[in-house]
Amino acid sequence: MTLTVYVLRHAQAGSAPEDKQRPLTEQGLLDMAKLGSYMQKNKLLPPYCACSAAKRTRQTFVALTALLGNVPVQYDDDLYNSSTGALFSAVQNTPAEHKSMMIVAHNPGIHGLAMFLANEESKRSFVTGYAPGSLTVLELPADNWPNIQPGTGVIKHFWSTR
Repeated sequence: MTLTVYVLRHAQAGSAPEDKQRPLTEQGLLDMAKLGSYMQKNKLLPPYCACSAAKRTRQTFVALTALLGNVPVQYDDDLYNSSTGALFSAVQNTPAEHKSMMIVAHNPGIHGLAMFLANEESKRSFVTGYAPGSLTVLELPADNWPNIQPGTGVIKHFWSTR
């Protein structure tokens, strides 16, 4: 059995006096429309999302799912600028009824998560960076979320704005 994880870095963000309140730029919104079309075309629809509560991650999720339809989301302050380990724990805590999930968060943790989950062969596609709006879809050999292991994920899709 496999589980699928969609690892998404928030789209391009502008500036704001407070980092947590940075909004997406017009380019970031356009990029999420393109990603949404890509996901629609490839029938990529996660049934659940864990998302940082920062403004730019929330806007990324909303802009993306405008094309995909209703995806239940859990906004979580603990995912804001989290470490790879904290993001991995969030994935492991996905409700058991879901066989796939999306996580939307920030660099460097989100790039670290994609690298941490991917097997050696797969991670070569994004070893040098993870641009805003990048999405990696990985299949992991596991029967439940707490049993997923680092370094076992096979990348099925990788999409980037660059």
